Amino acid sequence: MLSKYLPAEFEKKWVEEWEKNKVYKVHKVIKSVKSEKKKQYILAMFPYPSGAGLHVGHVRNYTGTDVVARYFRMNGHSVLHPMGWDAFGLPAENAAVKAKKNPMDMVPEHITTFKKQMKSLGFSYDWDKEFSTTDPSYYKWTQWLFIQFYKMGLLYKKNAPINYCPKCKTGLAEEEVLADGTHERCGNKIEKRDLPQWVFKITKYADRLLEDLEGLDWPKGILEMQKNWIGKKEGINVNYPVKGTKEVITCFTTAPVNFGMTFIVVSPEHEFIKKIIKGEIKVPKNRLEDIKKYVKSASEKTEQERLNERREKTGVFTGLYAYNPVAEWDVPIWITDFVLANVGTGAVQGCPGHDYKDFEFAKKFKLPIIRVVVGEDGDQSEIKESHQIIVKGMKGKMVNSKFLNGLKFSEGLEKTMDSQFQKINCH
Repeated sequence: MLSKYLPAEFEKKWVEEWEKNKVYKVHKVIKSVKSEKKKQYILAMFPYPSGAGLHVGHVRNYTGTDVVARYFRMNGHSVLHPMGWDAFGLPAENAAVKAKKNPMDMVPEHITTFKKQMKSLGFSYDWDKEFSTTDPSYYKWTQWLFIQFYKMGLLYKKNAPINYCPKCKTGLAEEEVLADGTHERCGNKIEKRDLPQWVFKITKYADRLLEDLEGLDWPKGILEMQKNWIGKKEGINVNYPVKGTKEVITCFTTAPVNFGMTFIVVSPEHEFIKKIIKGEIKVPKNRLEDIKKYVKSASEKTEQERLNERREKTGVFTGLYAYNPVAEWDVPIWITDFVLANVGTGAVQGCPGHDYKDFEFAKKFKLPIIRVVVGEDGDQSEIKESHQIIVKGMKGKMVNSKFLNGLKFSEGLEKTMDSQFQKINCH
């Protein structure tokens, strides 16, 4: 018996013993319908084999799942606890570029090192189940799934704005774009370009996804982020005819503040703006030059930059007006980069009395601010400061809104939809 614990000797012996006897192998009992053994599938997130070896974060992550796997085994369960390698994508690509190696050579080298280190840590994986996402025997199934989604109508192609590097001639993920709007690899200024993208109809399952969130024992903050990502919103699409043209701008709204709408803001990538730049929609020459400059400037900003709440609002007036069919008046059409083409319809009705972004925009460009909701304090004065704003979710009553006057803020949207518009679910 050892009088002193020497990890290098003691652990090595037992790791080799476990591997020799395949202690953690999932036996055929897992396939047996007659087996009374309970089955557990304990899956940890596969690591990116993009570094030269494991770091302490890997040990922290995989110790947790290993403890769970061992717990169930010790309680008589048949446990499948596999390990594999997430070898595709940016981490491996960036590591290969940095090391000036072919990823086909570098990734297997890293996997060998990772596997050796994991074994030395004593993790209870069934190494007979090991695979890499670069194995044809694995990714043929992801390709098969892609085809099935397409056949079922759950996949479609559409143009969407992406970060694009003109020098590298490739699309970029947000994390590849630095704070100054340059590509982290080559230093070139990135652009926003509309390119064909494959899109999954996740929205078709929005109701189910939201319902299933209720059963998750996750932190409230994470659950809220998931709800925002799923993004189901009930509201109405309102069509605003553009004066002097045959065009219509559609805005989606979830709040009954159409009577407080004093402008429309559209994204620089909106189809309406593209038509202006192409000359299909006429605007004064000086306006056209301003629009082109603004669109180019917006294309050089990252999505994070554009959505930064603290950044001063920017915009340019198109010189055109749209008709508000609810309030029955004309409103100016502006372009701003805080509206994204891939969110909603890419156009937003500006109601500065009841939205913080709209308020900042209206103050900056001296646009009218109309109150259509009175809060619990009963203040009906002109809105001059942001603390006076009543936004969706707050308690209040409708005012200055004709057929909505006197209704609770929360009831106004339903009444608006019942009165003039078709109710829709927009995801």
